[in-house]
Amino acid sequence: MICTDTENVKARKGHKCQSCGEPINAGEQYKRWACFDGGSASTIKMHPECYEAHDKDSDGGAWEFTLYGHPRGSAE
Repeated sequence: MICTDTENVKARKGHKCQSCGEPINAGEQYKRWACFDGGSASTIKMHPECYEAHDKDSDGGAWEFTLYGHPRGSAE
């Protein structure tokens, strides 16, 4: 799997955090990156606190998450 660098983006419209499932409202900052794997592509969008929780939990290494499976701001 190949992933792009993470960008800090200001939402122009509403999105759904792919970690916690809560809304990312228009005007809010969020983290975004794309992943490519075997001919499929996906764009990941997360609240900054959700992203930071996963990153902290992995000690800076590679990490995976369950789609919509974490409380906001948590990697649990």
